[in-house]
Amino acid sequence: MAFPIISGVYLGVAEAAYTAALSIARGRAEDPLLQRTIGLMRHRLQVAQWSLDGALAVVGDDPAPSAECFLAAMAAKAEVASAGADVCSLAMDVAGGQAYFKGSVIERAYRDIRAAPFHPLTPEVTHVEAGRHALGAPGLLR
Repeated sequence: MAFPIISGVYLGVAEAAYTAALSIARGRAEDPLLQRTIGLMRHRLQVAQWSLDGALAVVGDDPAPSAECFLAAMAAKAEVASAGADVCSLAMDVAGGQAYFKGSVIERAYRDIRAAPFHPLTPEVTHVEAGRHALGAPGLLR
């Protein structure tokens, strides 16, 4: 049941990269390609947040271990990991060279978000387990 919390941390990492990139980009607000990149970042963060919110709704306030709770938490983690990596990469693109400076918020976020998939289950194993469960095939949950 810790995975929604872990996912929330990684979502916060991606949000920090987005905020830093947005601050850097404000001086170029009329650039349509930059507008698209910022819009894509915002979109990915919103969908990841909805995924996490949905998992929390399934888990509930007093969770009992179940396949549904586990798969919801893992699906949210997979989405946050994917969206977070995309957002941090896009933040690097928006910020350019200054994002690579050691100690930059974006540089730290870019590095830190790469750890998200290593928490079990990896996104690929999450997809396999969701498919196994839907098909009634043996796996981690059976």
